[in-house]
Amino acid sequence: MVPKPTCIGFIPRKRLTERALNWGSLVAFPEPRLTQIANSILDGKIFNKEVPMVRLNEIATIGIDAHQFHDAFNKASGRPSGSYPAVYGGKEDVRRRMLVEPNARIVPKTEDGVRLFNGFSSKLLIPDRIRVNTAHATAIYSTEPVLSNIFYAVRLSSGEDEGKAKALCLWLNTTWGLLSLLANRTETEGAWIRLKMTHWRLQPMLDVTRLGEREIERLVDVFDKYCRKELRRLPEQFDPNNIDPTREGIDKEFLEALDVKVDERELNELYRLVHQNLTTWVGEETGVDSEEDEE
Repeated sequence: MVPKPTCIGFIPRKRLTERALNWGSLVAFPEPRLTQIANSILDGKIFNKEVPMVRLNEIATIGIDAHQFHDAFNKASGRPSGSYPAVYGGKEDVRRRMLVEPNARIVPKTEDGVRLFNGFSSKLLIPDRIRVNTAHATAIYSTEPVLSNIFYAVRLSSGEDEGKAKALCLWLNTTWGLLSLLANRTETEGAWIRLKMTHWRLQPMLDVTRLGEREIERLVDVFDKYCRKELRRLPEQFDPNNIDPTREGIDKEFLEALDVKVDERELNELYRLVHQNLTTWVGEETGVDSEEDEE
């Protein structure tokens, strides 16, 4: 016997048209309320306050993928002449905090490698893949411009603007940035999701180019305060019985920076929903870090 569905939802035609690029965002989570919250974020609303949103490709360029990286560079031993800094691999040690330091040197195989580094290296890095039960920080920020074999380097089209880049990194590490990503995900296997370059180009983001100077300064202050603090694994960050203090601090001070008012109980209920949905999603997976992150 086929089990009866626990609930049925109706999606207006207009909504289907608006989300034609990814209907998955309309049924993103097991709990319909969290899906509604995620879709409000994609529409530019956080706790009923409107915030400016934009597709990433409208404000930034996204640098090379893993294939281009390995075609153009060799990982170097030591610090040879003509080498460049890189963030190599994506194990948990690389993702525990928002701020990272380069952990490798790379040498161009040809002049094309020099061109790629000069044209696409950046401090702001976004992931090609996320393993939900072992991820900590969603996006990371390097102490110097780098390329990576696991992360895409992001450059704002307006030129080098460290403040806006930090604000964008902070956004991606808030609960609302995370939910917007998970809603637009491509699932690969189990707790793995993938965000290819095309997904990132079309991904709705906080439009840091439309924020005022004072708002950017506030967001940078929040980033600088928390960028060296370790985040727990994603499902553990939202445990309603033991909320990660770094998670809570990032979120509350992000809301304050944008003058978004929220009741404490409302925020705690959001954390409960996120925790419930993440743990339902990843199920019984062990969460052991994977060698696949080193590709």
